[in-house]
Amino acid sequence: MYNSRLGYKTPLLTALVIGGMLPAAALADESWNSAQYGEIVYEKDIGDVALLSMAGGHPGSRVYIYLPGLAGNTTERGAFNGYWIESAPGECATERTGADGLQSNLWGDVQVEFAHPAYPSGFIIRLGNCGGDFTDEAWADPS
Repeated sequence: MYNSRLGYKTPLLTALVIGGMLPAAALADESWNSAQYGEIVYEKDIGDVALLSMAGGHPGSRVYIYLPGLAGNTTERGAFNGYWIESAPGECATERTGADGLQSNLWGDVQVEFAHPAYPSGFIIRLGNCGGDFTDEAWADPS
């Protein structure tokens, strides 16, 4: 299977890493640093949805950010609207299910707007709670 984010066919890349021809760091995910949210990591692609994550507000929890249309896109990045789900109990009236099956009643809408269309680029992240308006905004720099 071709992984456009890495630019290699996945089995070939795996074989090169296992065979010692590429360092394991070649598989490291894209990441950013935000003064407000800490490290934000590009975890994986689920179909056309990019899954990012960052530390949650509850002990041991993570916030998972689901961005449809971003998966595999490293050259034409702009603004992406999606949703976030924290792996902890919350107070939203409804439960949200992520593209990966994660369910929680602690969720909201998100917008990620990249500064430049090509990788690497920083972005502004805007977050809202329980389907409401965006209430938080922060800048994230590429790591």
